[in-house]
Amino acid sequence: MSSDAQQKPYPGLVLSGKYRIEVLLGAGGMGEVYGATQLNLGRKVALKVLHPQYAVQEGALQRFEREARVAAALDHPNAVKIYDFGKSQGYVYLAMEMLSGVPLRNLVDEDLPLLAQDRVVRILGDIADVLVKAHAIGLVHRDLKPDNVFLEPATTSGTPERVVVVDFGLAFIDGAGDVGRLTRDGQITGTPDYLSPEKGLAKSVGPPTDIYALGCMLYEMLVGRVPFHGHYLQIITQQIYSRPESLRTANPDVKVPHALEELVMKMLEKDPSIRPTAPELVRALLTLGGRSERGR
Repeated sequence: MSSDAQQKPYPGLVLSGKYRIEVLLGAGGMGEVYGATQLNLGRKVALKVLHPQYAVQEGALQRFEREARVAAALDHPNAVKIYDFGKSQGYVYLAMEMLSGVPLRNLVDEDLPLLAQDRVVRILGDIADVLVKAHAIGLVHRDLKPDNVFLEPATTSGTPERVVVVDFGLAFIDGAGDVGRLTRDGQITGTPDYLSPEKGLAKSVGPPTDIYALGCMLYEMLVGRVPFHGHYLQIITQQIYSRPESLRTANPDVKVPHALEELVMKMLEKDPSIRPTAPELVRALLTLGGRSERGR
């Protein structure tokens, strides 16, 4: 690695002769995301740059490149668009569309007012529609949570709010050779609040894992808290063995239609084979709507 890459990218740095770093947008465990300009096209992009210490680790490098290839394989209007993957001056980067708006996490938390139920159903329907396309090509996200969903606001010209699924760092495409999973069976990955029972048991995962995580998100968006609480191991144990409280018990102030509550609980079944498939989920959500008494 060149000495240039021993420091973090800085404004004005140009990678591969075409991506000029402009501003730091955010940071995560494996890298930072920068606002950048793609000089040859004159467009704004988000540039995810791997931390230098990981860029020399073969496993981390493989995972980062796999994220690019997996995400690029998914062509859907509600999935983040991937433009490019490259290495320059010792930096390893992923170029993707620049999103405007906020992560869903900014609107969903215990200390925030609830979203209107019809908006919740629409948001979940858009995510489920991404899963229909993803699961059809054998792609499993494996880390769905409010932090990995972005909301672009509606425009004055009439374009509706856009829901965008991002961060395929833990995803894999089943049966796709070197684009497939890098984590081995027996290794627990992901966020415990949205962890499926099969992941908690470190078993092989598939599309039902995404449905379970989406069920945890739907539960949280409807009542204001995730299904289970406690420290890391307590949450995992509950995800494996405990049935969540009914929505009306979890938050008596919110009225949830019976059909919607039934759907949530079916998504949170411990047995993966009982959960709805992504197409079944989309169809169910299309029939549901309504507003909570405290919605916004």
